[in-house]
Amino acid sequence: MAKTKKAKVKLKTKRSLVKRFKITGGGKILHKQTNTGCGHLRRKKSKATKRRQKLYKEIPNYAYKNLRNILPKV
Repeated sequence: MAKTKKAKVKLKTKRSLVKRFKITGGGKILHKQTNTGCGHLRRKKSKATKRRQKLYKEIPNYAYKNLRNILPKV
């Protein structure tokens, strides 16, 4: 009887995380900052603060390990 190899199970992409992260061409993972009060009481905030809230920031190195299996092409 010949041994058969089991095919590796492909992991599904977590669709909610795809919407929250961006992957650059160089393979960096970017995310929008949380806890910045992006939409709450924006009238009181300065233009510079509101502009900074739109920017994406690179995630720290320790988080790559967790996101590698969840996001595609990382």
